[in-house]
Amino acid sequence: MGRVFRGRYRIPACAAVLSFLTSPVASGQAVPSFMKFQETERLADGLYAFRQGAYRSLFLVSDEGVIITDPVSTVFAKAFREEIAKVTNRPVRYVVYSHSHWDRIGGGRIFKDEGARFVAQERCAENLKETPNLNVVPPDITYAKTHKVKLGDKALDLDAHDQKADV
Repeated sequence: MGRVFRGRYRIPACAAVLSFLTSPVASGQAVPSFMKFQETERLADGLYAFRQGAYRSLFLVSDEGVIITDPVSTVFAKAFREEIAKVTNRPVRYVVYSHSHWDRIGGGRIFKDEGARFVAQERCAENLKETPNLNVVPPDITYAKTHKVKLGDKALDLDAHDQKADV
């Protein structure tokens, strides 16, 4: 998983975040019998992975709130919100899209309704405009190559290594 730099987590959009989403389990195969259908795993101080079925998203808890990635669907997002509440009562302040596939980002409305701001790479935002979906919340913040989502004592560094890709 990304490298830890004193309260900062460096997560290349195409590498670390998507590494969870491109595993054999996430590619449409059934969840193996040894895995729980839903679980939250602590990865590092303040950094967690939430998995439901074959989908996995991250959340980073700071002293001022929570940054999450890829709210898969409305069902996933509701369970995701409940799992975050088991870890902290702080609000979700940012939602980061790793890419524009609707089946990975269609559950953001619950977080938008709570006041979260949405972040996406420019190409991802362009794809969302070109192929709109009512379940996908458009990003409030876009970036070209790099962006830092800073929230209190934590930060999530986003790197788009391939400017032509939808990241």
